[in-house]
Amino acid sequence: MDALRVLIIDDEKVIRDGVERSLAGKNYQIAKAESGEAGIEMIEQNGYDVVLLDLMMPGIDGFGVLEWIKENRPHIEVIVITGFATVSKAVTAMKQGAFDFVGKPFTPDYIRIVVERAVEKISLETEARRLREERILSMEAIQNEQSLLKTVFGCMVEAVLITDPESVVVHHN
Repeated sequence: MDALRVLIIDDEKVIRDGVERSLAGKNYQIAKAESGEAGIEMIEQNGYDVVLLDLMMPGIDGFGVLEWIKENRPHIEVIVITGFATVSKAVTAMKQGAFDFVGKPFTPDYIRIVVERAVEKISLETEARRLREERILSMEAIQNEQSLLKTVFGCMVEAVLITDPESVVVHHN
């Protein structure tokens, strides 16, 4: 699997750098933005798989960025991180489509686990989409085969009966 693209949007450099260090050594391409505006611009230009997003920032705050992401790039998993964690903010963020809500301060291990869970969700959704597409192609192939068989049987001069294991006729010409 290609490296997943992770964007950290936080107005505090220490948080951006700390999260980057926490995720180092994993198969992630990490980028950082210091504001909501810069984060949206980076998403428009590069696209990302996971965004770690601070709620309280000058300019476009985290809720504004989250709303923009869910309207324009709904496949991105957003993990909200904030130093002003309240139940109402967590509920609002989750209702807006955030994958998870993490209060500051957090440990490197905890942020790694949350990101890994988001990556696992992305992987499962990708696999489910692949299996759905595979099933559709298989159904189309079966329909084509049935159509060919019906054409062959229809062209046969002699009578043909096809039965299932219970001797029920399933096709005849």
